[in-house]
Amino acid sequence: MADEPLLPIKVVLRSEGDDQSKPPSPREYKPFVEVTDKLRDRLVGEVTAVKETFAPSFARFPGVPAVAKVSLRQEALAKSHRPTTLFNADTCPVIGADRLGTLRVSVTPAGLDGLARQIKTGAKDESITHISAVGTIRPWTVEDTVWFPDGKEPEGPVRCELFFRPEVEANEAVYNAFGVMLNDLELEKPEPIQYTPRTRVYQIESLPRDAANRLGDYVGDQRIEPFAEYRVVRTAARVITSMSPDTLPPPAPGRPTGLVGIIDTGTDPNNKQLQAWVADRLDMVDRSEQNNSHGSFVAALIAHGRSLNGGRTGFPDVSCRIVDVVAFDRSGRVSEDELLLSIDEALDRFPEVKVWNISLNRERESCEDECISTFAAALDHRAQRHGVLFVVASGNYTRTFRPWPPSPPLDDDRVSPPGDAAHALTVGSVAHLATESSVVRAGEPSPFSRRGPGAAYLLKPELSQPGGNCEADGRYVQTGVVSLDDSGNIAEDIGVSYATPLISTLAGHAFEELASDPSGASPHLVKALLVHSAFMRSHPLERPLVDYAGCGSPGTAGEVLRCRQSSATLVFQIALRSRVFLRHPFPMPECLLSKSRKLSAEVFMTLVHDTPIDENYGPEYCRSHVTATLGTLTPSEKRKGAWTITRQVNPVLGGLEEGYEADLIEHGSKWSPVKLYYRKFSRGPGDARWGLRLQRFDRQEYGNPQREQRVSVVVSVRDPKGAA
Repeated sequence: MADEPLLPIKVVLRSEGDDQSKPPSPREYKPFVEVTDKLRDRLVGEVTAVKETFAPSFARFPGVPAVAKVSLRQEALAKSHRPTTLFNADTCPVIGADRLGTLRVSVTPAGLDGLARQIKTGAKDESITHISAVGTIRPWTVEDTVWFPDGKEPEGPVRCELFFRPEVEANEAVYNAFGVMLNDLELEKPEPIQYTPRTRVYQIESLPRDAANRLGDYVGDQRIEPFAEYRVVRTAARVITSMSPDTLPPPAPGRPTGLVGIIDTGTDPNNKQLQAWVADRLDMVDRSEQNNSHGSFVAALIAHGRSLNGGRTGFPDVSCRIVDVVAFDRSGRVSEDELLLSIDEALDRFPEVKVWNISLNRERESCEDECISTFAAALDHRAQRHGVLFVVASGNYTRTFRPWPPSPPLDDDRVSPPGDAAHALTVGSVAHLATESSVVRAGEPSPFSRRGPGAAYLLKPELSQPGGNCEADGRYVQTGVVSLDDSGNIAEDIGVSYATPLISTLAGHAFEELASDPSGASPHLVKALLVHSAFMRSHPLERPLVDYAGCGSPGTAGEVLRCRQSSATLVFQIALRSRVFLRHPFPMPECLLSKSRKLSAEVFMTLVHDTPIDENYGPEYCRSHVTATLGTLTPSEKRKGAWTITRQVNPVLGGLEEGYEADLIEHGSKWSPVKLYYRKFSRGPGDARWGLRLQRFDRQEYGNPQREQRVSVVVSVRDPKGAA
């Protein structure tokens, strides 16, 4: 089977009639609890308390709205239950979410009065149901705003984020009053730091604890905290031998190679063999302040990862040229604001680079269930604006070296930011070598690789590659990844940092191969192809392995973009303009039908969509939800010319489709931009008409059906026997 020629995959284009309108179902309103006078009075009393809390601020800054937290009942978390009759533009509009089931609403004296009236007098079925959905209404206070670790004053600059609202006038009022508060504290008004279009972040050089509490009491402040610091994990690479003239052959003349940008410590400028692969360089750090060991190790893996590692098949069989961006000084550390400046400069200067490798993480910190990290959100917005794919490390866990399976399970080894970025490809590490004293065996997750899921239970990491193995004390001999150090030596080291560039290489090659049709070479298509390849190689997928290794490792570059004779792969690139897309007939190969017309086949389907995002909504960060149904069609009994589809290929890693919203998110992949489906048929429906349906659902406050939702769906049908 390995000698089979690789054949092209088929890209399916849009046809007229694919988009289908679906009339909204009639709503039935049923209260979650009985709405009594006592319940109404309690909620009105809470609204009054919010107004009294903010009365001094409303008096001093009449045009500046404050923020309240609204908790919803557990059974009322779905977007269809959002209490819009209570919280809307005429009262207190929703401007974000703090955690699942807790909304942030913008409040003014007039808006709070309107809210109290609606709670007190609302009598329609919809209003009563919405009143019953509300648990509590509380003011946003300084305890919600000021976040200093262990109560200590930060040694460096402080990050101050203001609440964001869609209205320009409200944002200006909040900012102007912020300036007054800073003046009261005898602080200069700082310049903004550009994270995303919907965040307003400022750097304050020094802020003592008492001043932070006074500033945190201002109703426009959302969060005050130290700036995060990121680092490359640089261990002492074990030198194996010196380079020879043929260690790193230069790119072959006239032979196209992919291009990968590296945000790192920079490559060794004195290594001529390595520099032959560097297409361009941006030094954000003076050369005298650089230590190029980590960047050189990463870059050489992108140039010649497989040959450096003895031709092992777990390493990419292709090479990419490098754009070298030096963002770290010799300490291997950089603050979040400085790192963003380096990334922005690189994206503007090198628009030809579509894949950026980021082998770094926030030291000793994990992602949170309820919110995306600010840096991950910044990467996601830049990925969408520039049309690039960030490939990021899941992070190294160094408090202990975990055996496999984890025993006992760890509770603080979640993916480290920015590995929680929704649109990035996050990479975990697996051991490709082992000795008798190694912590894990070959093929198991590396003892230091962090686990998913990411924020809001998104699939993270999606993929894994070799990153090395070690003994219980961290030593590694002949179990690490081999590359180059900054002294021209062939060296061995371990870390998720070194698994990440292996995926970047495959992604860069895929973009190069797809460049013949620039409109089709989208980041989410490349992501879908890589995940799909790994999915087909690793199925069946089982937790907890998926939490650490994702869908596993993709195949060779050829296998990612082509298929074997005993399989057929279709790629659907859809700009979903309505709620429902239906393509039929979907072709099932005749050669997979038995004489009795029964289907014998394996079907794999991977969906990746370019979901809109909004970091102000915490666990509701992903603003659109797309599902796929591949199944058999029958004429609809209700609507002439319409079809009813029966699912035949089932969801993987989250098949729950009914239940409370919290359960659907945790166990049903709801709102996740990556979804997987699989089924093996032995006597499947052979003569049926097949179709593919996509359904789109938008968040309550997002609801923008005119905006296209870009979706990539990869479907492979193969003969389980490998013969047809």
